[in-house]
Parts: sequence; structure tokens; C-alpha cells
Amino acid sequence: LNALGGLEIALPTATVETAEIKVYVSGAEARPGDYTLRPDDRLEEALRAAGGGTPDADLLAINLAARLRDEQQVVVPTRMPGSLPMLAPLDINIASVEALQALPGIGPVRAAAIVRYREEHGPFPDVQALDQVPGLGPTTVDRLKGMVVAR
Repeated sequence: LNALGGLEIALPTATVETAEIKVYVSGAEARPGDYTLRPDDRLEEALRAAGGGTPDADLLAINLAARLRDEQQVVVPTRMPGSLPMLAPLDINIASVEALQALPGIGPVRAAAIVRYREEHGPFPDVQALDQVPGLGPTTVDRLKGMVVAR
């Protein structure tokens, strides 16, 4: 009852919040497929979940900061034949084994070691942290400076 003696009825308000969203990632990335992410995630997280871009991924052609939405499809484009390689530094926290192999001095074994270390210990806080990866030393890390970043 309200102050005037009338009956008040409170109707439930409909708020729909999902704790997760599902997006499909395809194109030039390591592992195409459906990925479950958080509603506030950005395209960069979807690419990271898919194992990072392949060496021929054109990451300059997509907005990695774009927010994702449920049921979205993300297509990672490839560079056109004859185009210049990506000039932006490679993010070691989302790069695939294949993308890492494109770096000088990083073959399949070292690239796999970087990804394995990242999966076991979490993202690299900075490029210098690469020297914690078995098989990589200060000389290799110094050679990669300017070519890689840790975002």
C-alpha cells in the first residue's frame, strides 16, 4: 500500500546481461573457430584466442581495438600478393608460432618455445621478458627489439 491507500505493483525490469559472448574468427590466424569471450573484449582478444595472426595476416587492415559483440564473425585479412610486409611490430603476446617464425633468428623450435612459455606463464610484461624463454638469450632479444612489442 502506498501513502494514499492505493496498491502499488512493482513490475520486474528486464535487464539482459550475458557473462560471455561467442565470436567466430577466421581468415589469416592460427586456429579458426568459435571462441567464448567477455562482453567487453576487443578484437585483439579474439585474435589472441585464435592463436594470433599468420605471417601473411594484414593486421593493419583491421581495428584491433574494436569491441566485440555476440555472434560476430571476425575475418583476419591477408596481405595482397606483392604488398609489403606488415611494418608494425609483432605483438609477442598474440603472435602465432607461424608469425614468430618470420622474425630473424626465430625458427620453429624457438617460436614454439615462446608460445609455450606465454601459455604457461601468461603474457609477457615487456620485450625483455623474452630472455626468460628457454633457448632465447640476450643477444636474440636485443636483435628483436624494434620488431616486437608486448601489449
